[in-house]
Amino acid sequence: MTAIIKRRHPAFSGRGEGAWRKINFSSQAGAGKLGAIIKAAWAAAGHDIRVEIVQIPLVRDDPIYTVRLPDLVRGLVVPRDL
Repeated sequence: MTAIIKRRHPAFSGRGEGAWRKINFSSQAGAGKLGAIIKAAWAAAGHDIRVEIVQIPLVRDDPIYTVRLPDLVRGLVVPRDL
């Protein structure tokens, strides 16, 4: 007998594989785009997560940015009231 398992996390897929390769995710705009994609995926799964775009403190000519997800621990949503 096959059990039906209800997903509690977004199902990520390889749709649009070519599009994401064209974005520089280490730029401020690219990190913002990546954050929006992640937030939309979690929203589709019924979760409202916070997404922060932060600059990595490196000494370089070009700044590098990353996405910080304070509501996720090990890739899973943690309730804010804990």
